[in-house]
Amino acid sequence: MAHPCLECGACCSTWPVQFAAHEVTDALRAYVVPAATERHRLMAGTEGSAPRCVALQGTVGDRASCRLYAHRPSPCHEVAASLSDGHRDPTCDEARARHGLPRLTWSDWR
Repeated sequence: MAHPCLECGACCSTWPVQFAAHEVTDALRAYVVPAATERHRLMAGTEGSAPRCVALQGTVGDRASCRLYAHRPSPCHEVAASLSDGHRDPTCDEARARHGLPRLTWSDWR
């Protein structure tokens, strides 16, 4: 079975992805826009009222993946798929709910 995140993408299209400017690498540079302060940056596409990270490929809830997964900034590391470590991640659950997707269950991990 594929990892549930590869069929989701909700977290990548729910909130602004803001991170410290020093995290910008060559791999990220083309996908980053300025934030409200000089010390921060945003992933492009997440700065508006209908966020969707430009690195997200595919359709939310169907087939989705991050083209920058190996180089993603710290906020992207902080969200874990619910139950991946045996516990619910409220950020994952909320993102899925905002896109009309059910919370992940144990059967999603089998």
